[in-house]
Amino acid sequence: MSIAQLNSEQVGMLMAVVKVVIALAATFMVAKIVSKVLGKVFEKTTFPEGIERGIVRVSKYVVYVIGLFVVVGVLGVDLTSLLLGLGVFNIAISFATSNIIQNLVSGLEG
Repeated sequence: MSIAQLNSEQVGMLMAVVKVVIALAATFMVAKIVSKVLGKVFEKTTFPEGIERGIVRVSKYVVYVIGLFVVVGVLGVDLTSLLLGLGVFNIAISFATSNIIQNLVSGLEG
């Protein structure tokens, strides 16, 4: 069966798969670029090695999560309610961990 023999539904599914593959490849490439750029930036700083690795790792995870949202959006899922729920969750987590973060920052300064 050639591509010319596919019906419109099959072509639509094939296009969705191609878009997902492109979005995933772009996500991994951006994560790699972010990791390398942050590595170069941290070569010039005096941050402890563990903190540098942590920042790079969290940055890569943020890129992966954004890429996941792009892939889900490409598949046609409405992300509005999901993003709203994550925003509320983020506010709750920030209030719950505010003392921990203050202690962490105080420990880094001194």
